[in-house]
Amino acid sequence: MKKIIVRSVFSSLFSVFVCALFLGGFIPGLSLWTGIPCAFAASLALALMAGAASRPRGEDPGGKQEETDGTAGASPESATVKSGAAGKRGYEVYQRVVRYMEESKPFLDESLGLEQISKAVFSNKVYVSKNINYYSGRNVRQFINWYRIQHAIGLLKADPHLKMEDVSVLSGFHSSVSFNMAFRLFEGKTPTQWLEEYVDSLRKH
Repeated sequence: MKKIIVRSVFSSLFSVFVCALFLGGFIPGLSLWTGIPCAFAASLALALMAGAASRPRGEDPGGKQEETDGTAGASPESATVKSGAAGKRGYEVYQRVVRYMEESKPFLDESLGLEQISKAVFSNKVYVSKNINYYSGRNVRQFINWYRIQHAIGLLKADPHLKMEDVSVLSGFHSSVSFNMAFRLFEGKTPTQWLEEYVDSLRKH
């Protein structure tokens, strides 16, 4: 503000004589020295108005910047950080779900569903379902069945002589049909086909 006033005073010193001569020439009876104060005041007022108009937006007369929500003019990197922060929370929930499935093996219960998983990880069903889908690429039912199939494969590797019906029940499936469908979905073959290929590979070694 002080710089604006100083600049205004110096610019006024030059313009005051021009204005005074102008007023003295065009207003009858107005002398040169009478016009000087009027011209000086007018010139200074105009300079101050121009200085106020040139003040950067967001700065008040006291020199304080306007408060913003922090998003205006934010760089793409900062927007990515905010998005990443939100994604991080979702990933943490997903990791809790994975730990729950691996450590507690709730998928062995054929009645396992989204509500039980959500309660176990202290979150709501919508949020858990959304993050399971996002990070695993599967819906909740497929996510649960994937763990069941991995468990079934472990059982078959440990004892290839197990009956498929027993493997189905021990892995948390309520029927052999759902077991076969899930197995084909994840392994691209039926449990029997998989077992035959596995036994053949053992013989070759």
